[in-house]
Amino acid sequence: MAEAEAEATAVADEPTAAEPNSAEPADGAMADGAMADGAMADGAMSAAPDSDPAPDTGAATVAVTTADPAPDTGAATVAVTTADPTPPLGTRLEPLLELTGVSRRYGSGEAQVTALDDVSLAIMPGDFVSIMGPSGSGKSTMLGLLGCLDVPTEGTIRVGGHVVTAMDDAERSRVRGREIGFVFQQFHLIPHLDALGNVETALLYRGMSAKERRARALASLERVGLGHRHDHRPVQLSGGEQQRVALARALVTEPKIVLGDEPTGALDSKNAELVMGLFTSLQSPERAIVLVTHDPHVGDMAERRVRMRDGRIVSDERVS
Repeated sequence: MAEAEAEATAVADEPTAAEPNSAEPADGAMADGAMADGAMADGAMSAAPDSDPAPDTGAATVAVTTADPAPDTGAATVAVTTADPTPPLGTRLEPLLELTGVSRRYGSGEAQVTALDDVSLAIMPGDFVSIMGPSGSGKSTMLGLLGCLDVPTEGTIRVGGHVVTAMDDAERSRVRGREIGFVFQQFHLIPHLDALGNVETALLYRGMSAKERRARALASLERVGLGHRHDHRPVQLSGGEQQRVALARALVTEPKIVLGDEPTGALDSKNAELVMGLFTSLQSPERAIVLVTHDPHVGDMAERRVRMRDGRIVSDERVS
């Protein structure tokens, strides 16, 4: 993932002039992470035992059949069947991120290596997904494609319904910066900037004033419990605190998708639990969390677990 991480730190737009004391990477350093309800019947139900099925409107279907009076009792027999409700038209959830028939191959001829082989995966709003597998299973390649850091050899990738595989590099960068937040194992903080400045870097090219950037960056640090450490540089922070700064930076743009590449891999068990607690708290009906991990404990904290082997998905299960 070294190349993928490097690409994640690149910013496509030309930098704007920074205000005094604003967070701006020096010496060409760039910011990391740039990154009807269904219609109801109007007071009446139709009794039609042999009618054609009603069109799928998303509302529960109720069929009422009245038979002739039974000869023995004279009572009418009424059969009521209620179909399982489905989401109303117009409110069905669309994937935030979708891979369809995606393959990624490197090299050519006899030296060609297939890292990902005909993979399809849909990430839905509200998902908390772990992607697990042994080394060489294709997890890192999958993450690079999910994060629009790479393009597939074959197949289609959609983000928010938009086909990013048809976009040029600049367009993909804009989608990535708007929709996706990244958290890497190695925190990728800029050493000469304090925590506040590091979080601000994700907002440098958003057309915001310095005051607005600082306010949003501070709010994001407070969200991960580090508001009181906003003026500390990375060297003055513990590993767990540095990862929380990286998480605040990923969240400050309010992305719909948060991708983590071994986010607890460089942490001790106490800080790993703390960071995973923060990831869990980020779940919402609008956002998806996707973590690539070797750690079965971390993987088992997710509600949806995808396992890979030899470039393919071998299982995809939801755990209630």
